[in-house]
Amino acid sequence: GYASSLVFLTYVISFIFRNRRKNSGIWSFFFFIITIFTIVATDINEYEFLGLFLCTILIPPFSLIGSLFIFSEISPDSVDYLGASEHQIVFLALLIPYLHFCIFVFVLWCLEVNFRKKSMRKDPVFRISPRSSGIFPNPEEPEGEDEDVQIERRRTTNARTIADFEKPVIIASCLRKEYTGKKKDCFTKRKKKVAIRNVSFCVKKG
Repeated sequence: GYASSLVFLTYVISFIFRNRRKNSGIWSFFFFIITIFTIVATDINEYEFLGLFLCTILIPPFSLIGSLFIFSEISPDSVDYLGASEHQIVFLALLIPYLHFCIFVFVLWCLEVNFRKKSMRKDPVFRISPRSSGIFPNPEEPEGEDEDVQIERRRTTNARTIADFEKPVIIASCLRKEYTGKKKDCFTKRKKKVAIRNVSFCVKKG
């Protein structure tokens, strides 16, 4: 239950980020830090059982350790100390990770319905969306071109409006291609390398 709940929690969190694949390691480390911090906080908390129970309910990464801590509280010597009501809560504490799992499945389903309607229609079971092609409008205006380059660019622009039987099979108008370079270290941004800039040409059939 704990493993499943964290998997679905990470999937829910991934909707915040544009690049979902690169954040799994960060969130695994973040969950670990939260768990360690919560263990220390509950250890020094003066409310003890109530604080431990609330942390287990409200902090999903701590639910496994918290539920085991609560369950360990119930021993033959501590039944009288806890009382009848808390005695029942102790056994329900083992179900907390499964409760988190059900909540995150429902939240994930709502997010999928709202943000991934297209992929759900195509693949309702696994909901795997196709990769984006990464095609965007050219942000750069042509400038400083030679005369023959300008003539070819105008020809490619006009080629879109001619009849189908005369239209070229390939039309490239102000084509730009960028490649993402490698990072020098973890603190620097990836630099984009421009392979071609504002290339225009037509290719006729044959």
